[in-house]
Amino acid sequence: MPFLTREWLAFVCELATKSKGQVVLAYSTSGPEPLCACWQTTAAAKLRSGFERGVRKVTEGIALLRAEVLDETDWKRFDNEGDYSGT
Repeated sequence: MPFLTREWLAFVCELATKSKGQVVLAYSTSGPEPLCACWQTTAAAKLRSGFERGVRKVTEGIALLRAEVLDETDWKRFDNEGDYSGT
């Protein structure tokens, strides 16, 4: 995520404080971007339960939660250089 900036992180964190989602994350042409996300502590119990049932992929863990997904219309304004190709 070349557009990973202080402004982007502040934007995601601000959304997370208002969101009903347990995780707020970007979605690019490569798929979900869970490493640059804001995870609510309320997600821990569901994630732990999934882990105990054998869930190992982060994307499968996200599927257990209420997620707010940010698409290109949300993150593109933080990609000033046009660097993010989704690969």
